[in-house]
Amino acid sequence: MTKAHIVYRAECRSYLGFVDIVEFFIDSEHKVLHMRSASETGYWDLGVNRRRLEFIKDQLQKRAL
Repeated sequence: MTKAHIVYRAECRSYLGFVDIVEFFIDSEHKVLHMRSASETGYWDLGVNRRRLEFIKDQLQKRAL
């Protein structure tokens, strides 16, 4: 991994105790942000991870980042 590639990882917990992992991979060389959100346990999250990433994407677009 070169210094152009930066990874951020965060853990999100719901009120019910479910844990999701959110990862951001910044490729500054190609000016691309990759995002991933996945449930740490279970198979179905009722669309929570998708909505989380859509919200983050919308906020970044509003700020023109």
